Amino acid sequence: MSTQQNPVEDLPPASKLVYLTLEDAAPATQRELAEATMLPRRTIRDALRRLRDVDVVEARPNPRDGRMRLYDVVE
Repeated sequence: MSTQQNPVEDLPPASKLVYLTLEDAAPATQRELAEATMLPRRTIRDALRRLRDVDVVEARPNPRDGRMRLYDVVE
């Protein structure tokens, strides 16, 4: 049995919601996450920063629009 804790558990509720949304609907842009979660875009940006800081979400350029990034859960 592993005693390693999931790093998402210590994050704020908005970060957890974004993470769970990405688990179901990744990859997604910030706009898509805001629409899916009904959270403000600023909250989405903060949640994604926190999730990237604990290495559970990654960002990559959006091939359809180079100005945007796609976010996905790290496997």
